[in-house]
Parts: sequence; structure tokens; C-alpha cells
Amino acid sequence: LDEPEPPEPPQLMWWEKLKDPAYIEDENDDKEPPPMGRPDFCPSHWSVLWVTVCIFLSTCITEWVRIGGFPDWHVYSIFAKAFIVMFNGGLLCYAVESACAQPVDVKGRSERLYTKPTMQQREERENKNLQEAVPQGLHKRFVGGKTVFKPSLKQAVESKPYKRE
Repeated sequence: LDEPEPPEPPQLMWWEKLKDPAYIEDENDDKEPPPMGRPDFCPSHWSVLWVTVCIFLSTCITEWVRIGGFPDWHVYSIFAKAFIVMFNGGLLCYAVESACAQPVDVKGRSERLYTKPTMQQREERENKNLQEAVPQGLHKRFVGGKTVFKPSLKQAVESKPYKRE
């Protein structure tokens, strides 16, 4: 009871309250890896292929019934755009399915390739590269005066004549 109350801790300044935007918390430790296999939103590439074949065959049978025979071969060129779109869709589904068939390697913070350096890492790097402009112990005497800029003909370079050919 006779002891004075402890002093309140000093309030943090605004820059001390900031969180580092590049800091990545390792939240992956308690999470389970996502399930392997094709996701629910993506159809199988085989289903895309069979839908394409079924639409083409149903169109051909409808024309055969309506006309009484199959049309000329150049009429089928109208399907080129639809085949290209369906082929790209099937290729996308195949890529998603093959990518999801491999197990997921959850990487820690230190194993990631493209991470922004945190403020602490940046400060350590900058402190490591800091050097004094003039190294310790380096003292030069002042050089100057009238004799520095006085020309001396004794130090002049002799010109040597040479013959042009």
C-alpha cells in the first residue's frame, strides 16, 4: 500500500505502431493442404470432348434428315470456330486437372522465391552496406598554394618529329 504506483508505459509513436506490409505470417502451419484431384467447378476434359462430338453429330443427323443426305464438305467449315473454342476449353480443363493431381508443397516464408523484404531485412542490408565517406585513420595534408599551378617547362614532354609516308 505504501509503494507508489508504477509509471505508465510511454505511448508508442505513430511510426512504432505501423505493421510491416511485407511481413508474411506463417498461417499454413495449422491448415491442412487442399485436397488433390479435379476441383468441382471444372468439368473433365473428356466431357468437353464428348459434348463437342455429340453437338456435331446431332447437327449432322438433323441436316441429313432435313435435306435427305449429307451436305457438301465445305459446309462443315462453319464448325471451325466452335471446334477451336471447345478445344481450348478442353485444354484448359485438362491443364487444371493435371495441375490439381500433383500434391501441394506448402512453402514456408523463407523458401518462397518472390517475397518482398521486410523492413527489418532491408534495414540490416542497408546497415551492412554503410561505410564512412572518409575511412578512419586517413588524414591527408593540405596541398595547395602558388607552386601547385605554376607550370614547369622541365616536366614538359619533348615532341619527336616523325616522317609521314
